[in-house]
Amino acid sequence: MRMDQAKQKRKLCYEKSDTLNSKKSRLDDYSLAPTEPAVIHDPLYPSADHWPKRIRPLTLAEAKAGTRVPVRVYADGVFDMFHAGHARALLQAKTVFPNVYLMVGGKDFFVHK
Repeated sequence: MRMDQAKQKRKLCYEKSDTLNSKKSRLDDYSLAPTEPAVIHDPLYPSADHWPKRIRPLTLAEAKAGTRVPVRVYADGVFDMFHAGHARALLQAKTVFPNVYLMVGGKDFFVHK
């Protein structure tokens, strides 16, 4: 379905339903199809290009004090998002420093063992 057809279909749904909010959602202009870039993707203004560049690795004290550049924390493992212990472990990894980007990954050989 093309983007303009999807907009027209959503517009008809809004007009027919009196239970929906009359305000236009800011996501109405975007398609949520997996073949297109994510909603937050903006190729003309990539946010990482405007961050200050890191010349040397951070020390633990500098990371705890907070930095303008987010600290990247990588959590490696096999996680079940509905498991309370796994969710707590990821929350702890996210809150270890004040300004954090949490990256979660897992190796295939752990998953398929």
